[in-house]
Amino acid sequence: MQTPLRTAPDSTAHTAPQPADGEHCDTVLRETDLKWLLTGLGWWIDANRLHSDANYARTVVHTAMQSGSDIVRQSAVLLHMQLQAMAVSQAAAQSPETPPQQG
Repeated sequence: MQTPLRTAPDSTAHTAPQPADGEHCDTVLRETDLKWLLTGLGWWIDANRLHSDANYARTVVHTAMQSGSDIVRQSAVLLHMQLQAMAVSQAAAQSPETPPQQG
């Protein structure tokens, strides 16, 4: 007779995975919102290019900011602000720390 396999309870087995970077998740949500809003207006957005081509991303966001739709403009502004905040965070993380200067 075989004994059923038993394992110790895993406290993490039923918890949702936590994102490593909340800022990145917020940006993905804002991109998705804007993409669907623009799709509703008949504009198709290339998500891969949006992530790999800074000029394309800038053009998409700036074009959306000039939309006749308030919600599209608001979504574009929020994404623009989120992307700027991420760029500042990334630049700060990559720059070497310099000691404060005495003056």
